Amino acid sequence: MPARNAVLSWGGRSEHELKAHYAQSESFCIRVPGVSARRSGIAAELNFLSFRKMLGKLACRALVTAFVALASLGAEALAQTEAGVQERIGKGYFHFAAGAVHPDSDSQLKNPSGQYALAVGGGFRQSKYFAWETEFVGFLQRFDTPASVGPPLFGTISGRSTLDTEGLAGTAKLLYPHGSVEPYAGAGIGLYRTTLTITGQQFGLPAELSEDSIDPGIHVVAGADFHLSERSSLAIELRKLWLDAGFGSGVTGTVKVGGSMLLAAYRRRF
Repeated sequence: MPARNAVLSWGGRSEHELKAHYAQSESFCIRVPGVSARRSGIAAELNFLSFRKMLGKLACRALVTAFVALASLGAEALAQTEAGVQERIGKGYFHFAAGAVHPDSDSQLKNPSGQYALAVGGGFRQSKYFAWETEFVGFLQRFDTPASVGPPLFGTISGRSTLDTEGLAGTAKLLYPHGSVEPYAGAGIGLYRTTLTITGQQFGLPAELSEDSIDPGIHVVAGADFHLSERSSLAIELRKLWLDAGFGSGVTGTVKVGGSMLLAAYRRRF
């Protein structure tokens, strides 16, 4: 048979049949005779599902690994926090605090202005959640001299007077350890001496009138310690003191000499 009339065949099909088959195909692709498009599509879909399943397994493993790592870090941090708290139990400490005072309002003490507040003392950490403190507290405030206070003979008085309060107070505190931050709240009582001082002049010379009042007071505190190391910490504290005092010299009855204090404190454990 001449070469030009030769008919090629593949898989039982002639060359003309193969050309007609590819011409009718909707997509440009290479087909292997004898293998159906349906079987090729199923194989491709199975390969895609296998790939997606593998990705899912890898993602699950990554999540489990991350969870285990975070849990380990959390357990380590918790252990360190607990160890730090245990180190503070049964230990005493010294503290110093300074800040501002906002005086309570009173009908006889007009235009009060707080000057400063100080506290120096020590404490003892009884347990993980309880501590007690004793301290010396002092604060100063100024106000308009009451109109009922008359000037001395042949003298004058200043338009502003001072109240100087100092006392010894005890506080019971509840603490909540939380990492390096330790919030707390507490309450206590104290015994305070308040000195009323009115200045002026008499016979052209400086003159001063002062009277004392010793009274009990109660207070509440709330704040937080920020631990810098195993032995030292800084704290921010809000304190409210209720204290009444009685004077003569034209100040009738008792007056409110307490107030609210915002303190910054430093603590050092022994």
